[in-house]
Parts: sequence; C-alpha cells; structure tokens
Amino acid sequence: MPGCDSQDGLAIADKLRRAIEERCRASLSDIARLRVTVSIGIATSRGGDGTLADLIERADQALYDAKSDGRNRVAAAAGSRQTVEG
Repeated sequence: MPGCDSQDGLAIADKLRRAIEERCRASLSDIARLRVTVSIGIATSRGGDGTLADLIERADQALYDAKSDGRNRVAAAAGSRQTVEG
C-alpha cells in the first residue's frame, strides 16, 4: 500500500482481521464452537534497502510472530514488534 507507514498498515490489517472474524461468526453461527480468525504480518519497505523477497520474508516472519503470540493478531516486522490483539 504505497504511502502507508507501519501504524497505518497495522490499523488497516486489524480492520481486515476484525471483519473476517465478525463475518465468519455471523455466517457460521449454526456450527457450534467453530471460530474463524486470521493472523496477519505486515512489513514496510525501507527506501530501497532490500529486495521484494526481503520485504516478503519480513512480513512472513511477522505473521509467524503474530501466530506464536496467540493467534488472531496483527504484527509488524522490522524491529517494531508492534502487535494488535484480537
């Protein structure tokens, strides 16, 4: 998302995370104990100091950080270790 910093990215990703959780809860309400959630990892480019593969790797690592911190979360890469919990 061009022009989006990590704070904006976290906010947008968390909005998406909440929408998925809410919509799935509503559409699956007839199935007892089934809960659909999502974990999201974000990374921001650092002005040309890496490749696209590096950016994807950082986002992927942030995704695994979100999952290991308890799932249903959004986490940012690049040392900020910011997390939004569900």
